[in-house]
Amino acid sequence: MPTAQKKSGSGLGCVYVLLVAFALLVAFGVFSFTSRISGTEFTPNTFQTRSFSYSRIPGTRLRLSPTSLGPTTAVASIDVLKHLPTLNRTQQWQVASVVGAPGEMHGANVLANALKQRSSDGNDVWGAWSVRHPTVAAVFWPLVQQVAFQQLYECIPELLQIAELADDPVSLERESLLVIVRATTERIKRSTEDAQSTELLDWLSGISVKDPENSRWLIKQKDEMLKSMKSVGP
Repeated sequence: MPTAQKKSGSGLGCVYVLLVAFALLVAFGVFSFTSRISGTEFTPNTFQTRSFSYSRIPGTRLRLSPTSLGPTTAVASIDVLKHLPTLNRTQQWQVASVVGAPGEMHGANVLANALKQRSSDGNDVWGAWSVRHPTVAAVFWPLVQQVAFQQLYECIPELLQIAELADDPVSLERESLLVIVRATTERIKRSTEDAQSTELLDWLSGISVKDPENSRWLIKQKDEMLKSMKSVGP
């Protein structure tokens, strides 16, 4: 009997070792076939970025690890940031860039990269511009921030071009609003949901505008867009 018990115990031990080895092989296989996704996020609240990373199974969105977040980093100088209003809203983080996920494009990177732009002598381009044009910058950066919250990043390159040539805050505001209205109109045309279109129109009419005439013009544009939507409705 003792010999039989020893053989039985030895057999169970072998099974246990095999199970452990199999579990280790499975774990190694899963680890080998995971992809590490990393990148940066951008927040329109404070024009800052932070890094993130996590693991997932390639070809799927199945995550195998929690998201790890890095410290925040300012991408704009104080000469830009001082023109941003203090907002009573939850901090919004948007994906700006991703490594390990080919084919994914993220508009926030357009603004984040522009804010980091340096001249040939290493100076901050938009910080220096804001110092040279303080009254224009006071109108421009809040508009850019509102566009960023709505993720209308297709506007950013054209808005920056307008700012480079601007020397009057009222005309800059009007030209910028023209770009924003056009982009909003295109977004509404592509939208398949009435709720999203209504949200965009509400956002458009709620944009903070400094010049009264520009404010009246913006409200008129919103009303005309609403009429146009109703005329092509079901």
